[in-house]
Amino acid sequence: MHRRELLALGGLGLAGCLDTSGTSGDDPTGTEPSTPTDVDTTTRTETDMSTETETETPTETTTIGGDAQLSVTVERLQPAVVEMGTPDSLTVTGGEGTQYLYLRIEVTEGSAPARGDLEFRLAGERHGLRPAEQTFGLWRAYNHGDERYDADRGSGWVLFELPETDDASDAALVWPGGEWQPDAELRDRLASPAPSLSVEWSVSETVTPGAEPTIEFTVTNEGAIDGLFVAALNRTGGGSAYMPVAGIRKPIPAGETVSWTVTDTYDVRAPPEEELGDGEPDMEYKLRQLDGRETREVEIVMK
Repeated sequence: MHRRELLALGGLGLAGCLDTSGTSGDDPTGTEPSTPTDVDTTTRTETDMSTETETETPTETTTIGGDAQLSVTVERLQPAVVEMGTPDSLTVTGGEGTQYLYLRIEVTEGSAPARGDLEFRLAGERHGLRPAEQTFGLWRAYNHGDERYDADRGSGWVLFELPETDDASDAALVWPGGEWQPDAELRDRLASPAPSLSVEWSVSETVTPGAEPTIEFTVTNEGAIDGLFVAALNRTGGGSAYMPVAGIRKPIPAGETVSWTVTDTYDVRAPPEEELGDGEPDMEYKLRQLDGRETREVEIVMK
């Protein structure tokens, strides 16, 4: 995976991260505008997003510029984002040459800059916020229900889609009359290549109606710096034509192997009687990563 990776530095943490014990630290409700790509994930986030552990507290710095004083928190830098590909499936957006930076902004004094006035400078170029029509497609639970920044509110998260670069020495959030410069550690991460991650995953070849299948993951980071595994898991069959199961954003420390499970809490329904027990697969789990797709087949059998 030739990508940028997780910002996992001292003082720079995983805001809104999730507990690997099987409960989510995210608030799935939120107040984001409703769009055709939004889906109700309220009943699923306790298991869907249980793929990450919050281990550190983000740093916060205040910069005075123009007539506005902004408090800026670095939330995370990641190689991709999990979004709604369709109203009933998740996908992964990203690719070679792209990285995603989340910041949280709060205006503590002065007039709040408009969204269109916020830019991130990198390698001599300025990049605006990721367009709202794209950002609305982000899965609600994946962004832990928090509000996007707007000038009326004067606070919220912002997302920048940035190019890869070998030189991030000039990196800064800029707005009319002011700017905020990240520390050297974040600048180094913005200019660092991602380590290679090897991925293994599996699910039982047979399940019974009413079961909650468990999908097992094992990811190894073969590099010398921390990495981030980002993927989208969907299911077909078992009573549904197509549906999202989990958005995965899992830290993989340098040189380590991490294993965890994701539970599919949607009911597994039996196929028509003539298809039950015929030895043919009745469900498929589809894993979408930056570097491809993989499928695991499952047969539904009676107890």
